[in-house]
Amino acid sequence: MLVPVVELVEEVTSGDWGKSEPEANAEECVVVRATDFESLARNSVDSAPHRFLRSPSLTKRQLHGGDLLVEMSGGSEAQPTGRLVRVGEEVAAMRPPVVFSNFVKRLRLKPEVDSEYFALAWRNLYDKGRTRPYEKRTTGIRNFRLDDFLVSEYLPLRSLADQKRVAWMLSTIERAREDTLCVVAAAVALRESLRHALFDRPDWPRAVLGDVAVIHSGGTPSRAEPSFWGGDIPWVKTGEIHYGIIRQAGEYITQLGLENSSARVYPSGTILMAMYGDGVTRGKVAILGLDASINQACAAIVPDERLGKDFLYQYLASAYEDIRSVGHGAHQKNLSAALLKRILVPIPPLAEQEYVAAVLNSADAKVNAERRIIDALTPLFDSLLGALLDSGEDRS
Repeated sequence: MLVPVVELVEEVTSGDWGKSEPEANAEECVVVRATDFESLARNSVDSAPHRFLRSPSLTKRQLHGGDLLVEMSGGSEAQPTGRLVRVGEEVAAMRPPVVFSNFVKRLRLKPEVDSEYFALAWRNLYDKGRTRPYEKRTTGIRNFRLDDFLVSEYLPLRSLADQKRVAWMLSTIERAREDTLCVVAAAVALRESLRHALFDRPDWPRAVLGDVAVIHSGGTPSRAEPSFWGGDIPWVKTGEIHYGIIRQAGEYITQLGLENSSARVYPSGTILMAMYGDGVTRGKVAILGLDASINQACAAIVPDERLGKDFLYQYLASAYEDIRSVGHGAHQKNLSAALLKRILVPIPPLAEQEYVAAVLNSADAKVNAERRIIDALTPLFDSLLGALLDSGEDRS
């Protein structure tokens, strides 16, 4: 059944920021702020400051396993206040002791409520935007009206055994996702180390890219002419260039649009580079996995017989920061076909190119395989979160 959140909460406690320097009857502690919530969820308080609280205040506010902290002030349009984090047993055992700041409040629950289940149910409300109506803005600062939220919002209350089962199911998926994120980070770090080691060969001959590859840019049919759009010719934009293989396009143009613009179709296997875009897009590369046209902000790079496609792609990916530095523009360092032609690229023997490309393609495959797991786990968690917590009906 659905019950007001306030009926599940036994105690609400405000935080204390303490002092920056020691004073009489004060003890050192770690003070968690809302900005530390993400690391706290991983049982880390490394980012939280050390402060000094008087002993009675510290005793009252020391965190225990299962405590719940709510962000009361701060937030942003994309991340409203009302975020909640559950404190793990590891944090409760830390020394110096861990407490919470004055912009955070702690909830302790009634005995019949499992804190992990409660945290997941709260997250479900938060993800659905149910905390936003309880934000009050004062001089640009967002404050969460916790009391109003607790009285007005409802959570499903099951038997304690059912709560623990739901929490176990969802937490298992979440832990698998977090573990996979760690594997992805390690795989990416390994790939970057391999790129650095494999391309750090001063003995390899080099040439400017324009001497060993043909470089073109694309075009955009007029948006004012509807007959140019919605056809069957894929049209790739810079935002779709994010390493790997591009297997579909976000937009399609017609043959008429192709003929009435500077766009042209490039074959599958063509290397693409974003010549300008937002802060991180410029300089990214990808490989076309289909015949497609591109917009004028993309460069199509077709190497000759001296350069293997996969080797060149991996080299350009490894040289991302260096390539970005050759851009120009008053407000944004844009690239151009002329600038790309002057980039120096290594030209080792083809056998060495094939070896390097094979090693790095394998590293890419590992990264992509783990990311696909995350892509599957994320919607699974979200769908189960809603299905299990949107109502108070028992499910077995």
